[in-house]
Amino acid sequence: MAKFQQNAMASDNGEHLEAHFTASDIIKDIVIGMADGLTVLFALAAGLSGTLSNSNLVVVAGFAGIAAGSIAMGLGGYLDGP
Repeated sequence: MAKFQQNAMASDNGEHLEAHFTASDIIKDIVIGMADGLTVLFALAAGLSGTLSNSNLVVVAGFAGIAAGSIAMGLGGYLDGP
């Protein structure tokens, strides 16, 4: 279950509570990586499907893009660590 932190901010009309997402950095990395990966792979598939007549090459290029993106995001997360 997601963790939330309650922060109270006092105002003239009373007390206002806000909930902020406080999960680990792994969840944030997964969400950013999925968003980036889906965008890049869609652009790759759209560009290749418009230029190539062989759909097998588009699928192979998509898998190559998945592998390259996974390695890049994994190394980026590793090198960004403490």
